[in-house]
Amino acid sequence: KNYDELLTDIRKNAHGWWLLGISHYWHGGIHIGTSSSPASVLNQDTPEKSVPLQFMMDGEVVAWRVNRDYAAIECYQERPLRQSGTFVLVKSVYKPDEQDESSWLTLYQLYMHIAPLSEFPKRPLYRVTQKGHGVRMRKHSRHDDSREIVPDVLANKHGHARTLMQGETLTVLQQK
Repeated sequence: KNYDELLTDIRKNAHGWWLLGISHYWHGGIHIGTSSSPASVLNQDTPEKSVPLQFMMDGEVVAWRVNRDYAAIECYQERPLRQSGTFVLVKSVYKPDEQDESSWLTLYQLYMHIAPLSEFPKRPLYRVTQKGHGVRMRKHSRHDDSREIVPDVLANKHGHARTLMQGETLTVLQQK
């Protein structure tokens, strides 16, 4: 809601504070987990309640890696540590003045240690048939359940409605 509340939530983590880590070295990121943001943690029992990854601003995915499972790291603990190398790097351009290119700022957002594929619930994949070809894609919003407003239709880079294409693969995340 505001900066102070954000810092309070971040400090609930045992490590990984922004700008300095617990060892007082440069950290440059925040840890999103059960103590600071419980809704963001993927829960096998109720995956539909988990909040999907939200990028800071619109952009282009320029690099990613998806692991099938966690890597087990042996260390001096009772059990091995689980580590995920899954990440996504997004490039965004902030344009305070659309006409003045010198005011533009390129930002890179790195989201790392994301849950691997093994943590996601198994869902069937569907292939779009001729009957589904051209169906508009839309963005889920908090108003969807109340039907107060018309759903937001996703747009491509030219501003046209994005549609399903025959042969594409999709999965249904929530069905009512």
